[in-house]
Amino acid sequence: EFGVGFFETDLSIGYTVNIAGQEVSLSYTDFSYDFGGNLPDSLDRQELTLSTSIMGLGISYTDGNSSDEVIPSGIDFSVITVDYTLSNVNILIGKVDSDLDIAQIADYSFFEISSTVAQVVGLDVSLTYSGTFSEHEESFAGGEANNAFVIGLSKGFDL
Repeated sequence: EFGVGFFETDLSIGYTVNIAGQEVSLSYTDFSYDFGGNLPDSLDRQELTLSTSIMGLGISYTDGNSSDEVIPSGIDFSVITVDYTLSNVNILIGKVDSDLDIAQIADYSFFEISSTVAQVVGLDVSLTYSGTFSEHEESFAGGEANNAFVIGLSKGFDL
């Protein structure tokens, strides 16, 4: 439990090009977390993602690094996802691989089912149900699936 004062700041920049009906994207995201005095007090994560999609089917590869006060040199990780979009519903499955020496406790598979359901005051409102599966008994999750329901608000800008 993080208590009062938990903040997350994300900075994302990307470029997408359409080549003969196939979208190719490259993006960089910097995540910064402040846990309000709880240890570790801060966490930084950077991700570089290459993705492509055609006719609703997408695949992406993310190379990332996460560092905090406990492991300042960082932990390298990669994420591979495959997703399919039909109308405004997206179904995604993915696999996270970590370069930790004890990688079996950090590697897992996950899924997401999401949909943008409405626009409110110029913001897109989305609903997402996500979860993990295939954790090892010795994983951070103790072999238990972690599921979440998320309501998101976002605003995109085209330049």
